[in-house]
Amino acid sequence: EDRFAIGRVCVLKEARGKYMGDLVMRMLLYRAQELNCASVSLSAPVDTVSFFARYGLAPMGEVYEENGRMYREMYADKDEISLEGSCSKGGACGSCHGNCDACANKECVR
Repeated sequence: EDRFAIGRVCVLKEARGKYMGDLVMRMLLYRAQELNCASVSLSAPVDTVSFFARYGLAPMGEVYEENGRMYREMYADKDEISLEGSCSKGGACGSCHGNCDACANKECVR
């Protein structure tokens, strides 16, 4: 239908911190928008809810357990999706003002 569900998004331990998860999420959400989706949903481990919130996904419902890990459903209507991802100011997060290489906020990317 016109609703998209994202499965598990994960990055190999040795590749973490290199914004691969950010790239994957932005690509998936871009494709969802390109196909004119009405909404996007996913099930996020509770310790990753803030990561997915960067893309406009909001927690909904109760926390639940699956395979010994706690999860929370997340949802965004098409007009709530944000493709900016890790760097909400397009390469100039509030703490670095465009100097991403020297930024203490490791979430900021060019």
